[in-house]
Amino acid sequence: MTTEGPEPDDPDSPAASADETAEDLLPESEVQTLLAAQEAQAQERFLRLAAEYDNFKRRTAKEREEWSGRALDAFLSDLLPVLDSFERALAARATDPAAAASGLEVTDRQLRSVLAKHGVAAVDPAGAAFDPRLHEAISGEATDRAAAGTVLAVHEKGYTHEGRLLRAARVHVAAPKEKA
Repeated sequence: MTTEGPEPDDPDSPAASADETAEDLLPESEVQTLLAAQEAQAQERFLRLAAEYDNFKRRTAKEREEWSGRALDAFLSDLLPVLDSFERALAARATDPAAAASGLEVTDRQLRSVLAKHGVAAVDPAGAAFDPRLHEAISGEATDRAAAGTVLAVHEKGYTHEGRLLRAARVHVAAPKEKA
């Protein structure tokens, strides 16, 4: 059976769709009213979301500041016994120099322990190859004692905090010896 076109009673036919669409159309004024209402709802939703986002930013900034303050308080609380030991060593230096020296050694161990507890590690590159990411060369020496680029002496240790460099080690580096 051959058909020349879609059946008029077929709901998928273009002719049937056009007729139904024409019947379902709203008057222009009602369309404008609906669009204005939807726009007002979208604007209100946008303003509410913007206010919620601003509140979220303020709240997270406040929480970050409080967390940072608590972390600093914990670190400083751990340093107070070190300060006490240091004060005792200074007080003992006039009456008992040996006790003062011993007190300074105790204070040094305490301080290093507190720093390690808080993720601070020393960078002591003596004898290692110079690494510009971790070391700052403050001088060089042409020598046969070590290979060129080797750290000969450490003037100031470097320090890292949880893998991030706080301060580069200041070092004296071997340079190749020039031939006469």
